[in-house]
Amino acid sequence: MAYLNNTKPVSQLDDNGKVIKKYECINQAALEHKVSATSIANCIAGRIGKSAGFKWKLQQKKVDEIKKALRSKAKTVSRDNSIGNVENLKNKIQAIGALPTAKQMEQNRSLQGWVYMTKEKTSKQVHPSKIESLINEGWKQSKTIKSN
Repeated sequence: MAYLNNTKPVSQLDDNGKVIKKYECINQAALEHKVSATSIANCIAGRIGKSAGFKWKLQQKKVDEIKKALRSKAKTVSRDNSIGNVENLKNKIQAIGALPTAKQMEQNRSLQGWVYMTKEKTSKQVHPSKIESLINEGWKQSKTIKSN
């Protein structure tokens, strides 16, 4: 759960969604309840219903700040074409439920020159900087991603 930063404030909730206690970070809550930080992070991300018998969520003010920062970061990253930043951003956005639609992602990739490549029964989308190395590994370009 590296993408869900363990230093963000979290709230412990009862079954009705009422806040029981607030913690400065996931790690603090995990230590107090003798569970892993990953378990609480999975609960926050919606992968599991409860951790340590409770529901968990990021404190709302922090969620709003994160969404605002990620929207700003997304504009910068799309201008940079920086793939490492895009992957990190994608993980953070997914963690708070604000992942762009598949159509939006495909449009962004088409602007960046991504292509589909295939090898045997496997197909994937590839950034232009990776095409040559994949061709050397036996991958074949099947089509260019086109924007609608």
